[in-house]
This record gives sequence, structure tokens and C-alpha cells, in this order.
Amino acid sequence: MQIVNGSLFVTGVPFMFARWDLTADPENPMQIYAASDNVLQFSPDPPFGGWVESALGAGALGIFGNFAVTSGNVGASIIQVGPQVQVSTEVNRYPAVNSPPDAAYQYKAIIEAPIIGPQGPAIYGFTQQDGAVRLAPGLNPNGQPTLTPVLLNPYSPGGPVCCAVGATVFQNQLFLAMRTQVWTFSFDQGANLNRTGTMAQINPVAIYSTPNFLYIEHQPTSNGNQSMQAGVYVFDRNQNNVNYFPIAPLSFAVSPDDSHFYSNEDDMSVKIYRIQ
Repeated sequence: MQIVNGSLFVTGVPFMFARWDLTADPENPMQIYAASDNVLQFSPDPPFGGWVESALGAGALGIFGNFAVTSGNVGASIIQVGPQVQVSTEVNRYPAVNSPPDAAYQYKAIIEAPIIGPQGPAIYGFTQQDGAVRLAPGLNPNGQPTLTPVLLNPYSPGGPVCCAVGATVFQNQLFLAMRTQVWTFSFDQGANLNRTGTMAQINPVAIYSTPNFLYIEHQPTSNGNQSMQAGVYVFDRNQNNVNYFPIAPLSFAVSPDDSHFYSNEDDMSVKIYRIQ
């Protein structure tokens, strides 16, 4: 789930890829479209078709201008979501149809670096265990957007670690939820990632940020922090815990003004909470 420019974007059953308008009434969103209503318009066949949530939309969702990038256990999909907001259309896919899964495009989170480096914008896709894949956005000869892997930043020099579950950019820093703790990174002038610290007190399963606050869902682990109750903890710009919500969403998003919390708690619906 992501909220961008007054719209709530969601991937998953039964909508596949859907968009709701929040501007008129954030407590009664108006559905703009659901890809499941017109599958062939969403994923033209040929050249695509066969868009399945688990394969292409169950791992990560990022909105970058007029395009969205989703990812699942097969690979990634690039979806045009603007400038016409009433429809969405898949315009590129990695790997190609009928190809085997491609680990270079299987992400648990995807973000855009807040700094544009000498080589242009940088997008990072975070695999579950191996590392952060730096992606260079571009255009193919047909004018369709592309994402080219240019560098893998391993999570550990010793090999795979467990496990990335989400990431967000907050106050120009990256916060990477690694299930037993949160890793923090800065971006240098080349838009490269540099590890800066750890939030070890929290065992995250989901993470989200607004301009003013960082929201992390904590679920204790057998070898982690069991003194904190499960739920969503809110941190300010200095990483001070300033609020707590006793809920356990599967995924969630928060309005940029921190007034509403959108929570998928049962894989069947989205609950809306008003934040006091």
C-alpha cells in the first residue's frame, strides 16, 4: 500500500492493482479503478498477460511519478499510472513472459533515492536476503520505461541474511526493516547507500513514513525484544517513540498529514483509523 498525491495504491486479491482517491473524503475513498475490472486493458496480451499478484505484486510497491513498480516472487512489473489517472497499464515486465523467475527483480521493498547522483536518479530494490539492487531508470527505443540493475549492495559480506521485510525513506535517510531490527542508511552525493546505524529495540514486520513521522510495526521474536507489546510504534524525526497503536496490520499506509491510518488486517478489507 502506498499513498501518493492524494491516491491510495494497493496490490493484491481481488483487485490486482487498484487506486482510490482520498482527496474528497479520506474516510470514504472513491475507487478510481481496479485492474481486475479490465484485465486486458491493464496487462495487454500480447505482449504481457498473465499478471498474478503473487508473481508480480506481493513483494513491493513503489510510485515514481507517472509509473508504479511492483514486485513478487517471479519478478517486477512497470505500470503506467499517469498522467491520465483513470486507467493503469502495464508497460514493461522483468523477466519477460514465459521466462524463469529473476532474482534481480524480486523485492520486498523498492524506493527512490532522495539525491540525484552524477549518473542520474537511482532506484533501489531490496531483496529478501541478499542485498539492495541499485536500478537505473531509463527508456527503451519505444519510449517505455526500463529498470536496469547496475549494482548489488550485499547486506552482509558473509552471505545472505534474514530478512528484509520493508523499507522507507524518512528525513532523507533510508530505514530498512530487517525483521529483528531496523538498519539506517544515508545517501552520499552519488546516491550511494552508506550504513549509519541500527534501531535494535524493535522487531519490524512493516514500515512506513510520512514527512514528519516514522511508523514501524513490531512483532516480538523468540530471540528479540519481547518487552515491547506487538503493535505499531510511531517515531519522530529524532527517533523518539511518540505514539503506539495496538493493531497488527498485514500492511498499512498513512496519509501525509498523519491524520488517517489505512490498515489491511485480514487480507480482505482495509480499515481506516482517524489519528487523534
